Amino acid sequence: MNIRPYVSRVRTLLKENNNVVITVLSCMVLADIFMIPGTSDLRTYGTLTAYAVDTWAVKRKSRTTFIGCLVLLLVMYVLYLATGTSEQTEKTAVWLFFSLLVGVIQLWRE
Repeated sequence: MNIRPYVSRVRTLLKENNNVVITVLSCMVLADIFMIPGTSDLRTYGTLTAYAVDTWAVKRKSRTTFIGCLVLLLVMYVLYLATGTSEQTEKTAVWLFFSLLVGVIQLWRE
């Protein structure tokens, strides 16, 4: 079975809906931080994998990921000042770490 046509089709679909994909993934991260209690590795790694596939398919620059990391760092700073070491602050730190990891991998790929 040849999967090349399917990969090409997914890549085209992601390129055409670039802004929608970024918005949905960003909302998933923010919802995980602020709205969903508890932690779930499936949710974290699923979202992270979706973003990694999107960066590969669209050939997104690492600069975009690092700008997102800067936003997460600012959110973590405000949360730490407001609530101390809360669950939300820790979740933001986890997302920041994984986003930095994806950004570094992207930077190596460029």
